[in-house]
Amino acid sequence: MLTLLVDRFFFMITAHGVVFALLMSGVCVAFSRETNQRICILNLSSEEYIGRIFYNKFNDSVITASAFKSDNYISLKCRTTRIEYIQNGHPDTGFLVFESELLKWCSSLQIDNVNAKAVTFCAQHSIYKVFELRNYSMLYSISGTDVQGIKTSYISRGLMMLIYTDARRHAPLKFHSIEDGCVLKSFSYPLHHTRVNFIELFHEKVLVKQENENLQILDVLTSELIEVNRTKSMVLIMFFYKAHLDDLWLGQNAGSIKISSILIGKCLAKINARNTSVIKECKCSGRRCNLSKPIKGTKIKSTLEDALKNITSIFYDEERGEIYTGQRLGLVHVWSK
Repeated sequence: MLTLLVDRFFFMITAHGVVFALLMSGVCVAFSRETNQRICILNLSSEEYIGRIFYNKFNDSVITASAFKSDNYISLKCRTTRIEYIQNGHPDTGFLVFESELLKWCSSLQIDNVNAKAVTFCAQHSIYKVFELRNYSMLYSISGTDVQGIKTSYISRGLMMLIYTDARRHAPLKFHSIEDGCVLKSFSYPLHHTRVNFIELFHEKVLVKQENENLQILDVLTSELIEVNRTKSMVLIMFFYKAHLDDLWLGQNAGSIKISSILIGKCLAKINARNTSVIKECKCSGRRCNLSKPIKGTKIKSTLEDALKNITSIFYDEERGEIYTGQRLGLVHVWSK
């Protein structure tokens, strides 16, 4: 187990041995996974607030969505920067993308690294646009009228799901080809409660979790429906559903990380608080990092029990086979086999 100490933690991604930690203050810090030291800060000025960061595997770059004080933090500007430049400590070598889009804070950006697509939503004009990730060219647009949300499939190729609003207890769903936007299938999903925890697209399957209901998994191609007991379903979505982390933790103090089968809910692995480990530390606080240059990590002692407290975010690095967790106190833990 490795630990890096930063400001209050919000979100993270990893790529090619670089850990990108996005803090609640809007500062994004890049760490080297090889040396466990800070590389650089991605913010180009103290007035830049980075709201999201994405990895584009098709040109080995990261995309940041930022707002600026000079604009009262209203508009979003998207910038792409190659990983190799960041590894060399030069985050200022990127360039702007999606410049034609009028993106406000109520707008959105999704990156689909399986289908090589980016999906933007302009709230002012209520329109979705799909871009090619390889060269950022626009492919087509879809009207966002009466659309509650849009989901792309991050595991299988070709599908995009649009969730429409309905005054009745139904969720109208339309499935489009992500390549050209053509409608492939549509139907209404019955809802028993006004509160829906989530509706997600995973593979060619729709996952629906309603309040006090079992998790339902519907195969879009065959219409086969599978139910997973709700006592198990709360711990099986950690790697692809980050918006409901509170549902993943069984206790407020020393919890445990469970990795379960998405189809049957069976627990495949579990991390418990049992051992003590020596970890390395890099101190940062506030909007800017305290370190003007990377320094050698100092050794501190931490327990696994401490590492499993107050988890706010979780990420799985498929390339290295590691789990990354972030805490409210600003610690990033890396769990290796």
